[in-house]
Amino acid sequence: MENDRNEKMALIILNMPIQASGSSKSLFERLWQCAIFRVCADGGANRLYDATSSTHASSFVPNLICGDLDSIQPNILQYYQQLGCKVERNPDQDCNDLEKSLSAVAAAQDSSMHKCNVCVYGAFDGRFDQTMASIQSLYKFQNQFDSITLYNEHTTAKLLQGDGILNTIRIRSKEEGPACGLLPIGSKCDWVYTSGLVWNLNGEAMEFGGLVSTSNQLSIQEDEEEDVVVTVRSSHPLIWTTELHHWK
Repeated sequence: MENDRNEKMALIILNMPIQASGSSKSLFERLWQCAIFRVCADGGANRLYDATSSTHASSFVPNLICGDLDSIQPNILQYYQQLGCKVERNPDQDCNDLEKSLSAVAAAQDSSMHKCNVCVYGAFDGRFDQTMASIQSLYKFQNQFDSITLYNEHTTAKLLQGDGILNTIRIRSKEEGPACGLLPIGSKCDWVYTSGLVWNLNGEAMEFGGLVSTSNQLSIQEDEEEDVVVTVRSSHPLIWTTELHHWK
């Protein structure tokens, strides 16, 4: 992730605690600074306000708050509206607030942005069913953006393409790894080939109840400071996950 604002990056903030240190080195502030379009999914606005109100809250105003708005506190909704934040209430109970936010980002990129990379902050904390809803969104919206990456303070996850397509992943070893994994969520993967891992896969099948590549590691040379490159080719889509350990 680059330090400068990325004209193709959108940030979605979910209703989970935000660790904002007031330093540009923190994960949340790095994501915020890189994004050009920022969305709070309903109660994510409460979390944003709580994390920033004691310092520079007026510097952390989202472009949009959306969802069914059953979680956002009325005073916080009014606060952000007064600062120019747009609000979209969507009462549809057949989709969750993350899906509503992703749909809003898709609509924004159709009208005024290039196809963008989406970062979702707070995707893994809290209830297990909500975590799986975040994973579901990777599959449901995979064709609408250049990429979607899920974050919390400790890990990332994204969906890799199947059908034998070569997925090339560049990783800053100072910020991610060495722990990583490949997960066949959704269906069996008939075969997978990798490079750049300590324990590479060479055509093995992957499925729950069989082989699942958890607790793998990036193949990093001692004192290596360059990007680590991992390649993955597989018959079916796989979830790629890495640990976050350091932000510089």
